[in-house]
Amino acid sequence: MDIQEGQNDNYRWQRIIVDASKNGQHIYTLKPEKRLYLAKNEPASEVDIRRRPNEDLYLNFAGLSDDGQKVVMQAYVFPLVSWIWVGYWVVLSGTIICLIPSKVRLIYPRMEIVGVAGKHAKV
Repeated sequence: MDIQEGQNDNYRWQRIIVDASKNGQHIYTLKPEKRLYLAKNEPASEVDIRRRPNEDLYLNFAGLSDDGQKVVMQAYVFPLVSWIWVGYWVVLSGTIICLIPSKVRLIYPRMEIVGVAGKHAKV
């Protein structure tokens, strides 16, 4: 883990670089940020996300501890979040398919009036 600091015209930032591993094997490098916007003196966090079909890993850098010696971060693993977006695209494509007009027109039976009978006509 490495801590980087910097500043631009809009905000001052601190970034940590975290190597995520699973079973001892490196799988991804995450770089979440903590920003302090200069105009309003307002802090904000920029999370980093590792998206996979079976789970998403969210890493939030909350800042340094009061003594400045420890990093405060939050890690969340949310399973199957990508499938929510897959479901959205399935519903959208199904809606579009249903809105396409059919090429086969339904033929309704036609009614034809052959005559008008009186009130007490014999049949």
